[in-house]
Amino acid sequence: MGLFGNSKLRGDSEFVQLVMPNIPANATVDKKVIINTANMVVPQWLKIIGECSKLVNETENPKVFFQRYDTLYEYCGLMAKLEKYYAFKPPLPSQQFERIINQKTATINSFIDRYFESVCMKVVQLKTENAKNKKIEEFYDILTFYSEKMDTDNIVKFSEMYSRFKLETYAGDIK
Repeated sequence: MGLFGNSKLRGDSEFVQLVMPNIPANATVDKKVIINTANMVVPQWLKIIGECSKLVNETENPKVFFQRYDTLYEYCGLMAKLEKYYAFKPPLPSQQFERIINQKTATINSFIDRYFESVCMKVVQLKTENAKNKKIEEFYDILTFYSEKMDTDNIVKFSEMYSRFKLETYAGDIK
């Protein structure tokens, strides 16, 4: 025991598990080691959060979007938990995490708009109606695959876009 209390933490403490998740629960770790480790991982996590945030807000690729959104959510959640052990400057990680949660529907809708626009640009360049229809079906199928990660509003949005596009495509054939 140190002069001002125990200078060791058990491996099963939340702080230890956040910054050193592979430490066995029965191990004890010096607080200085944990603090030094936190000082190393926090900047790395912030970098990951920044990169994920940029991709989530710019990509037109569904796989990239949903993978990076999940990673963003995970690391912001870790940072929010770490907040009670580590000093952060505002905005606090818990505030950022709450914002990500509250803006999920809008963030996904924004992605759907970008993705739809990129699909439309590709459809215009295609020569055959069959190829155009395939590209639109792909849009719908891919977003349907990720629908478990979406709210009802997101699913309604991409379903309506798909329906309108199909209607416009077939209406063009009728004329």
